[in-house]
Amino acid sequence: MRTKTYIAGILTAALLTSTGFSVQDVYGQTKSDITVNTEMINVREGPALSFPIVEKVYRGNTYQVVSEENDWLEIKLAENKSGWIAGYLVADDTKRAKSAEKATVTSDHVRIRKGPGTSFEETGYINKGTEINILDRENNWIQFQNNTISGWISADFIQTGIAKNKKTNVQTVKATGIALTNNLNVRASASKDGRVIGKLKKDATLSFEDIQGEWGKITFHGESGWVNTSFIAIDGEEKATVTVTASELVVRKSATTDGEILATVHNGDSFTILQERNDMAKIQYETGKTGWVATRYLQQPSKSVQTEPTVAEKPTSSTIVILRDGTSLRSGPDTNTTLLARANKGETFAVLGMENDWYKIQLANRQTAYVAGWLVSTDGQAQPSKRSGIENNLNGKVIVLDPGHGGRDPGTLGVGGTMEKDVTLRTARMLQAKLEQAGANVLLTRSLDTYITLPARVGISQLNAADAYISIHYDATKDTRINGITTYYYHTYQQQLAIVLDDALSSALKINNRGYRFGDYHVLRENHQNAALLELGYLSNPAEELKITSNEYQEMVTTAIYNGLMTFFK
Repeated sequence: MRTKTYIAGILTAALLTSTGFSVQDVYGQTKSDITVNTEMINVREGPALSFPIVEKVYRGNTYQVVSEENDWLEIKLAENKSGWIAGYLVADDTKRAKSAEKATVTSDHVRIRKGPGTSFEETGYINKGTEINILDRENNWIQFQNNTISGWISADFIQTGIAKNKKTNVQTVKATGIALTNNLNVRASASKDGRVIGKLKKDATLSFEDIQGEWGKITFHGESGWVNTSFIAIDGEEKATVTVTASELVVRKSATTDGEILATVHNGDSFTILQERNDMAKIQYETGKTGWVATRYLQQPSKSVQTEPTVAEKPTSSTIVILRDGTSLRSGPDTNTTLLARANKGETFAVLGMENDWYKIQLANRQTAYVAGWLVSTDGQAQPSKRSGIENNLNGKVIVLDPGHGGRDPGTLGVGGTMEKDVTLRTARMLQAKLEQAGANVLLTRSLDTYITLPARVGISQLNAADAYISIHYDATKDTRINGITTYYYHTYQQQLAIVLDDALSSALKINNRGYRFGDYHVLRENHQNAALLELGYLSNPAEELKITSNEYQEMVTTAIYNGLMTFFK
């Protein structure tokens, strides 16, 4: 019962005083003033999370408290209007932690967002076993906080109550790294709002005691501090292992194709990727010696888990054309199979069939071989449209393709086990081949299974003055019935690219089109170039996952994007 009598006011005042709120007399009735000290608080119709949200209040605003019930405060909003907020949201951190509902994260790599929904920017991730305090709920999202991190995560990945005998397990990695920028802030806490205790110079070497989300803990002048790892080249992360496929591959001093030659590595040599930039990878070719090699002549071991059965498919074209010199032709549809021969740019072969993302071809000696689909262009049903002169629109254009996620960030996991990071890279490689055939200068933010920060992805677009930046993703949601593709933009100057790509995808694909819309994503918001983010289907929908991972769909979706870009540049 929400009594607002004079007596109840006195009791409320007593309660508020006991919880540490300032109390004073106004209008002959006892009340207190509270100031919002978090980014945003939901105001509800009643004193519980189950009541609907009637309004939102924001950091720094002050409101009059007119009554209290349990841990909830009724505040005065506009004239003759009031609502309820959780008292622990305006208490200090200690009281907030004691009052909040407890929960445990039940899955690894759960994305943390700025607000309650997938349209809000990602700020990091949190791992299985982490104990959190629930501050608020909205739809199927919960606002949480623990000792080092806060934000919104999906309620699908928590279990209320504290799991016994489990330790906090925010992403923790002991590592070393190098600062990539000057005047990098060192903060007292793992937050952009943390007090700045000092600054680091570019190329400063750092030793991390802990890494939590996008923040790394270091010792700075004798005290603990935190730096944003988006601006750090981390050496201690899990890196991709690759094998050289060319007979000889030059190692260069810089990440450019005309950099000074340092050494040569050979077919079959294996290395760990230390860093990736554009289409070059940094390796340690001798003890204590590092250099850069072209990623197109590197292959990663195939994954042991397949997302779809290995079955022969009906050919989508009659012939294929090799795009690069030294392309490997193998005995099976896998990088671990025997190397039979090498083909050079421009050579054509008859297609006998397809297995997963590999073309089965016939060699001149009638022997059969396999070639990776992302290393060829097709000449037949699946070939990009050939309208007189339109390919010239792409000639010389700088196009950055950004395969979402990678490395320690797998992205969405499909119901059948498909990892988003794998299929985004597959799509990007196939699209790269088509665009390069038309003369475009294509840069991939990652060519291998490596982790690239969001600022680094945008940096590739900015530094190369990209004519178009395409971020490739696949979607997921709790409702397995939802399907379709969505195209996002942020700035008004990016909208036309989104419209053209949306139209091309809608015309080419027999799949639900959810249209183009505004999306507050870092790679769009911080990007000064024409940019679009594509969600090319739902891995959470079982039928759509099978379609997405098929060769036919990958051919169709990359051809549609290709055609959309041709139209955009006409």
